[in-house]
Amino acid sequence: MNFILKDITAVTLSERGILERSSILVKDGIISEVGDFEKLKALLPGAEVIDGGGKIALPGFINAHTHLYSSLARGMPIKGAPSSFREILELIWWKLDRVLEPEDIYLSALVGLIDAVRCGVTSLIDHHASPNYIRGSLDLIERAVREVGLRAVLSYEVTDRNGKKGALEGIEENVRFARKIKDDDKIRASFGLHASFTLSTETLKLCREAESDLNIGFHIHVAEGIEDLEDSLKKYGMRTVERLDREGVLKDRSLLIHTVHIDESEIDIIEKRGVSTVHNPSSNMNNAVGYPPLPAMLQRGLRVGLGTDGYTQHVLGEMRAAIVLMRHATGNPS
Repeated sequence: MNFILKDITAVTLSERGILERSSILVKDGIISEVGDFEKLKALLPGAEVIDGGGKIALPGFINAHTHLYSSLARGMPIKGAPSSFREILELIWWKLDRVLEPEDIYLSALVGLIDAVRCGVTSLIDHHASPNYIRGSLDLIERAVREVGLRAVLSYEVTDRNGKKGALEGIEENVRFARKIKDDDKIRASFGLHASFTLSTETLKLCREAESDLNIGFHIHVAEGIEDLEDSLKKYGMRTVERLDREGVLKDRSLLIHTVHIDESEIDIIEKRGVSTVHNPSSNMNNAVGYPPLPAMLQRGLRVGLGTDGYTQHVLGEMRAAIVLMRHATGNPS
């Protein structure tokens, strides 16, 4: 696939900055040059020319945390009025994921991925759960990813909420898929965990042992709702990040999602371990879980990604939400 996208404003996110009245040369499906149209035309005579009409061209976005199966929740009625984050899980998400069948998994992934493309997302990190169809579930999502043509990191959510058998099958699915996909250049695996409050010490030990030979890191929700923190304090006498660190979850390739209810001591641990976190502003507001100590994390130089938590695939909209929410939460308009 060779073509020149002519007459665009290229936002390079590099030292070249923003290039007005520019063009992009795509050679063999890869962006090879950005610059003057006539110069690019000389590099590849005969290439198809597409008029950009003066529009803005941005690099593809990365959605650092999503749930593709949440495509099925749009317009889904809720029986009852949730008054806490745990009730949201029980009334919506834990009901939905338990009824997912193979066709549901594949089609919901396909819908979510197409939506992602429409929103300019070219890479995403998905966290999947389907307790009654675990083995092979990641293959169905992989199939959809390849058909749409994105890059992705896939994982299956290990949890104790569906019993020991379900937890063991979740571990096996992560390991199986990671080994299958280890040499792929477009799709990778992470080791999915739900959250501290749904994972026993025994299960986390099994996960840690299973991941040790893979070195793919963990993808886990951390202190999203206050329930996660309260559970850790009550059962283990320590805060959520402290507990996960003790259990060996905080590896350099791990992703800590949300980190809403964490304090300065936990930020110290995250910084020491070199772990990445992911901010999900619209989801946090929708679930009324609170605001993470984002300014402190950024000031400390922590790696903070941006995710949608399946609430949407509109990463550019999440950027705006993140800015506005930070101003509101800190009382600082700048």
